[in-house]
Order: sequence, then structure tokens, then C-alpha cells
Amino acid sequence: MGPGFGGWRACRAFALALAIACGGADGEPGPVALSGPADARYDVRVELAPESGDGSPALHVRVEPSPGWHLEPDAPATLALETAGRGRLEPARQRGEDALRRSEQVLEFAAAVEGAGALPVTGRLKFGICEGDAELCSIVRRDLAFTVRLPAP
Repeated sequence: MGPGFGGWRACRAFALALAIACGGADGEPGPVALSGPADARYDVRVELAPESGDGSPALHVRVEPSPGWHLEPDAPATLALETAGRGRLEPARQRGEDALRRSEQVLEFAAAVEGAGALPVTGRLKFGICEGDAELCSIVRRDLAFTVRLPAP
């Protein structure tokens, strides 16, 4: 990967932050800004979807590998989320077999969100990732921190 790759990621992160800052009203579906550094091996996106099966907004956490990398579908994958306010995520803890999608190209979890206003969320994402055809893969443990803005009831 050339020297411009890190700059591309920084520019992409800035564009995402700008889109969120300039976006619509609270509770409107769309991307959620993650805190913490990016990893060149993969991209993690968190998005608030219009609604889950029960009518509540749904939070989607999606992992996609960078070019030259792939996810290991047989490695343990988990997502654990907690709220630090008057809100709820259901299910708050998920395993790989509970994933909405899981393959070498995508890992996606979804959780219904209940609450109102700014809902701080923390958690941990765990999954396997491999470079090229390598037989040895890495287990990633990524801490997550973000705030979801939900409409008032």
C-alpha cells in the first residue's frame, strides 16, 4: 500500500464526520461517527436504519475488509453493546451465528434501539481477518464508542 493510503482513509473519515455534522435532524437515519483510530485492514461503519422488525430504529454495525484482506467466517465473531443512559439495545450481545450477514466480504450485526435524545453507546466488536491467502489470521478486538441521536417520544 502506497504512502497515499493513510491520507485517503483520513480524508474518508473527515468526509463521514462532515456528512454527520451537516446532516438532518436528530433521529434521522444515517451514519454514526465512531471514535478511535481507523485500521488499514478493515472498515467499520455504524448506521442508524429507519426501523427494525418491531418498528424501533435499528443500529447496524458493519465490517468490510480492505482490498487484499478478507474476513474469516469460521473465526469467533461477537458484538457486545452497552448504553450509558436511558436507552436499550436489543440484542445487546450477539455471536457470529446471530449476524445479519457474515461472509469473507462482510460482517453485519443489527440491534433495535429504544430511547430518546442522545444515547451514548460503548461496546466491543470481535472478528477474524486474514491477508491474502494467508493461513494464519488475526483476531481483532475493537472497542467502539459513539452516540446515537434518537427523536423525542
